[in-house]
Amino acid sequence: MHYCYSGFSLRSNVELPELPLGAEDAEGQLTFTAGVEAVEVPGQWNQLWRGQGGSSILTRNHGSGVAMRFDDSIDFFVDCARWIVSTASPLSYDVRQLLFDQVLPRVLNQRGHLMLHASAVGTRRGTILVVGDSGVGKSTLAAYLHSTGLEMHTDDGVRLLVEPDGGVSAIPNYRSLRLHADAANAIFGDRNSLADETDDEKRQYVDHSGSVRPSAKTVSAIVVIEPDASTREFKTMRLGQREAMVAILSQLFVLDGATTSATIKNFLGTADIVRRVPVFALRYTRSFESLPRIAAALDSELWM
Repeated sequence: MHYCYSGFSLRSNVELPELPLGAEDAEGQLTFTAGVEAVEVPGQWNQLWRGQGGSSILTRNHGSGVAMRFDDSIDFFVDCARWIVSTASPLSYDVRQLLFDQVLPRVLNQRGHLMLHASAVGTRRGTILVVGDSGVGKSTLAAYLHSTGLEMHTDDGVRLLVEPDGGVSAIPNYRSLRLHADAANAIFGDRNSLADETDDEKRQYVDHSGSVRPSAKTVSAIVVIEPDASTREFKTMRLGQREAMVAILSQLFVLDGATTSATIKNFLGTADIVRRVPVFALRYTRSFESLPRIAAALDSELWM
């Protein structure tokens, strides 16, 4: 089976219902195989990322490949020579989400693509990317903007491109919107439809997938959420190029053991992006009650 992910063809030996069907394309193909024999990778695990609540990503390099371990329980192996991702873990909902939201964007970055951890919402003047650390409220803010009538492109990741005309486009990795139950109920109320309910510790999926393949969207602004508990009022400030680069670089998906060429491309690509697209810092006290005021202020300041 072939699926479409971030504009690329993804061949899989199992069904991936969250992704639209696709076909082989000229840009290059990724392969995913599930239920294969685990690849034994000797050596010490290195910590790539640790999030709130003890979540972690560990990696081990092995020849031309990288092993990835999530929360000490789910393993993937990336063959960087043939661009094959495999796992011995049963293909559960959690495994699929790790594949889409963590593994594949890092693999594409290793191949030289600029993969940004961001939500994307379409406005009348172009697409706004909402950037920030996991748990900072990207999906919640994007979901509220979507509830006001704006188009929801994705809640977790995009591939950035500089177009021949000098503009910047973002290709959503896949159409998605996942929220905690309290956020989904507060924003959508009776319109909320949970397609895949998990336990209370995990995010729940609000059905926004579909058969439409994500296409390139023109980026009009990037908003970096910087929560500050002492900030009672909505504050936004345009960042200088240096500050904008630091903010964007910190939110790129990177595979451990990235090649020098990929690292250089990340730096140069980010520098090019912030020269072409305004980047704003957003600070506010997080609460569902504040979302209408924040959306109105964003509309005024960013001309959504």
